[in-house]
Amino acid sequence: MKTLQRMIVALLPFLLLVCAAAQAAGEKIEVTWYEDFPQMEIDPSMAYFLFECTGGGVPVGPFACSEGAGIHLRGLQGYTCLLNENMDVIATTWFSMNANWDEDYTGPVHGEWKVFMVDPEDPEDPGCSMEVAFSPHESYYAGTFSGKRRVQLSQQGFPVWYGSWKLDGYGVGEFEGTQFKSVNDYVTYHPIIFDYESIPYWCPGCGLPVDSSDPEGTIHGRMIIDDD
Repeated sequence: MKTLQRMIVALLPFLLLVCAAAQAAGEKIEVTWYEDFPQMEIDPSMAYFLFECTGGGVPVGPFACSEGAGIHLRGLQGYTCLLNENMDVIATTWFSMNANWDEDYTGPVHGEWKVFMVDPEDPEDPGCSMEVAFSPHESYYAGTFSGKRRVQLSQQGFPVWYGSWKLDGYGVGEFEGTQFKSVNDYVTYHPIIFDYESIPYWCPGCGLPVDSSDPEGTIHGRMIIDDD
């Protein structure tokens, strides 16, 4: 377990002083991370998911229905990049999401996630990538999430979608004995949860009230380390 603490210090340099003091069993470390949606890439496994229009609706395009009552998604996979407070990449996140959305793309979501940490001391570490997200790993964090998505008009009159998920997870391999809990908040300016960089492609002329390189999510988390 001492190895685990050393790895956390190496992987999360901004927590160095906090981790150095984490000696007692059940030590809780508060973290603030940011989640960046990479520009859209398609892995073959991402193509196999259920998209269903409810209430008699008919699919008319990617994630779009004609009439009906809403949308069901099952097993939609993807990946994101985790950043620390210095905007350094610290991990790749894989997720599989299910959603029961109303016709305005709001409603409950739930699913599974895994986090694969970057090793800053390894010059060959690939960082955040689709290949990392969809490859097998021996050590990682894993868990489940659930939450809801809502929409409201901005002061400028365009719709903004807000998502808030609660995550509950645990460490595997070198991270065994560590729990991770967080609340993830997302702001998107398109009904589909796209990265900011891709919105001009999907919606030409829509514009963005933020810089396209800004991270889409903020994570307020807690790591609980059991020192055996």
